[in-house]
Amino acid sequence: MEFRIYRESDLPDIIEIAKHIWEGNDYLPKRIGEFLADPHSHPCVIERDDKVVSVGNMRFINKDIIWLEALRTHPDYRAKGLAKAITSEFFKLGKSMGAKQAWLMTSQSNLETQKILQDLEFAESHLVSLCGFVEEDDNRPEIKEDGTLSSIKFIDKYVSDEARELANQWKIADKLDPSSIVYSEFLAYPSNSYEVSVWIENNSVFSLPDGSLMTIRESRERDNQICFGVTTNNPLVLEAATYYVNSRYSESRIYMFYPYRIKHPLFHTDDWLFRLMIKEL
Repeated sequence: MEFRIYRESDLPDIIEIAKHIWEGNDYLPKRIGEFLADPHSHPCVIERDDKVVSVGNMRFINKDIIWLEALRTHPDYRAKGLAKAITSEFFKLGKSMGAKQAWLMTSQSNLETQKILQDLEFAESHLVSLCGFVEEDDNRPEIKEDGTLSSIKFIDKYVSDEARELANQWKIADKLDPSSIVYSEFLAYPSNSYEVSVWIENNSVFSLPDGSLMTIRESRERDNQICFGVTTNNPLVLEAATYYVNSRYSESRIYMFYPYRIKHPLFHTDDWLFRLMIKEL
């Protein structure tokens, strides 16, 4: 078993692994080239029996924190300790390059991965929700099985006047508290991360007077899809942010992320839940 840097010649093996992820809709074959080109990323693999059987990417999101993503193992090689092995190797690599923490996000329902992360001494930091609109009548957008919205024609009558007023207070952020976390597209970033700095430059981060933050950005995974995250546990703030985004991206499908489960008539309640996990290196 060999842990090494990903090579372009590994792509056929990556495509084979991806066939078994999300019913063949895995983003990894499209993104692996981006990982190679990104100076902050270090895609690596485990090779066994002359082929790649496990893969992942370690990305520095600031000088102290690595984000572990796209961790995959071929189904024929699962339950053999490879997930734990490649994660442990990333710990060593990251620590040798100055990292102090490792972050990743996993589904609340993925008990197998949670057990591995517990064995690796990860601790849960936040519980993050992905939500969509409820469907109470024909005027509501359709929620697809993957949690996205097939259409986003927002119905004004469902938005309170208080939320509209609050939405008008969103302002582009030019400075963020270093301790805050920003959410977007299955990812969580400290506000001083490299990526958030780019979002600020591109006017993609907004702030409310109460300290809540919102990111709005185009998805890297799918065309015509907008991802936004809100750092709030206030239902009114989430409603206002949703109104703000939908009024500007009426033809896009939208993912919404927020740090706690929120009960609100606008949103369906069987949210997808994800755990943000952190390990000290």
